[in-house]
Amino acid sequence: MDFPKAAPYVGIGWGNALSQDGRWQFSGDLGAFYHGNAHVRLRETCTGGAITCIVLRSDVQAAAARLGEELSDHKFFPVLRAGVSYRF
Repeated sequence: MDFPKAAPYVGIGWGNALSQDGRWQFSGDLGAFYHGNAHVRLRETCTGGAITCIVLRSDVQAAAARLGEELSDHKFFPVLRAGVSYRF
């Protein structure tokens, strides 16, 4: 499975790592990114007879199509991030 290398992100966050107040800093972020459709590629290796290889190839192609369909419903990934930093 491959997803696009870059994805748009929308989120809201809180924190200020550059603040001069205190040594401890906390931050958080909540959002989602859109990755679009996944590209599904499955490969088969068959060492059996010709009929077995034909059936295996058909089953693998059907599984790849089914997986691609199931993933098409999930185009957004949620993001929840929390961070803690200490300045010394």
